[in-house]
Amino acid sequence: MTIVVALGLFAILGFVAGLHVYWAVGGYWPAKDRADLPKTVIGVTGERMPPAAITLLVAGLIGTAALLPVLGVLGIGPVVRVQAGLAVLCLVFLLRGVAGYLPAFQTGLNQEPFATLNRRYYSPLCLILGLGYGILFFQ
Repeated sequence: MTIVVALGLFAILGFVAGLHVYWAVGGYWPAKDRADLPKTVIGVTGERMPPAAITLLVAGLIGTAALLPVLGVLGIGPVVRVQAGLAVLCLVFLLRGVAGYLPAFQTGLNQEPFATLNRRYYSPLCLILGLGYGILFFQ
C-alpha cells in the first residue's frame, strides 16, 4: 500500500509542480485569462502573479515534496531525513487544509472564484495530501 500512496502523492504533486511551471511561462488555466489568474489561484484581485523566478522556485519545492515519498519507499536517502520530511509535509498540508475552512483564512482571500475553488478542491486536496504523508510517516 505504501508504494500506491507514494506514487499517488508523486503524481498529484508532480502535476501541481508542472502547473506552476506552466504559470511561470505564461499559462493561465484554470483562469479565463492571465489577468484572472491571481483571483482564481491566490484569491486576490488587482495584483499580478508572483514573478516567474518565484513561481519556478515554488514548482521546485513542490517537485521535491513529490519526490520525497518515492525516495522513502525506495529506501534512497538517510531514513531520518526522509522521515523528518514526511512529518513536516504531513503537518504543512494538514494545516493548510484545515486553514482553508477557518473564517480567519477566508477573510483575506475571499475573492471568487478562489473562495469556492478553495472550499471544493484546494483545501480537501491538501487534507488528502497530508493524510498520505501521514500514512507514509507511520509505516
